[in-house]
Amino acid sequence: MIGCASFTTIASAAAPMVKTQAPGYYRVMLGSFEVTAIS
Repeated sequence: MIGCASFTTIASAAAPMVKTQAPGYYRVMLGSFEVTAIS
């Protein structure tokens, strides 16, 4: 039961914004949002 409760806390955490790009991933800022396109 405790494991499930901690998982939902982790799952709802915001992903950190990344300043570097990996091959095939294109990240751009759109206002205060980070948009990631996968090709």
